[in-house]
Amino acid sequence: MKRLSTLIFVLSLSLALSAGNWETITNTSHVYDLAYPNVAATWGGAVVNIVFNGGETSLNKTWTTGDGLVSNDIRVVEEMTWETYWLGSSNSGISIISEMGVQNLDLSLGL
Repeated sequence: MKRLSTLIFVLSLSLALSAGNWETITNTSHVYDLAYPNVAATWGGAVVNIVFNGGETSLNKTWTTGDGLVSNDIRVVEEMTWETYWLGSSNSGISIISEMGVQNLDLSLGL
């Protein structure tokens, strides 16, 4: 009985530890908004193709919560100034992507 309980404990512990390796799963096939031709707001993050500094720096990727966005469910994208994009999420706040990186405006700031 003691061996069985030890075996069950070890198996449950190994299952619990292996469950921590989740990846961000995104679905970018549903587009809510588009800042043509650079940014698409999707329910799987923001698909970004931005060229900074007149072509010296290029960014082509899908931004998610793993990259610092407040949510993967991005509903609105707006180009505020040259090379600065504001991404509005469904209910988590606003993320700002610029050459400096990502800044979030959310509940922690009173939004």
